[in-house]
Amino acid sequence: MPIDFGHDVFSLKPGHTISISTVFNSSDFNAGGDYEGPMVVAAAVFKPNQTFTPSTVGVEWKAQSSEFTTNCVYHYSIRNDGSESASFVLHFFHD
Repeated sequence: MPIDFGHDVFSLKPGHTISISTVFNSSDFNAGGDYEGPMVVAAAVFKPNQTFTPSTVGVEWKAQSSEFTTNCVYHYSIRNDGSESASFVLHFFHD
């Protein structure tokens, strides 16, 4: 199972949720990016004893970019279930 390691750092207060959209190999969210297969997202935190809960990942299909490819945008959310504010980066597990 391939893993893509995120580099953007997010910070989230306890009890709060952030909705995130991601495209792969593109910077145009209107056109979408590469489909990487079914996706699971995880939040890697910088402090011990923090609990972050990801949602399931939804796929928004965009325009067909070739005969065999349709671009997409992945949508999901991350909730801080810990007791402190914490920062995290995302890791993407896909097929």
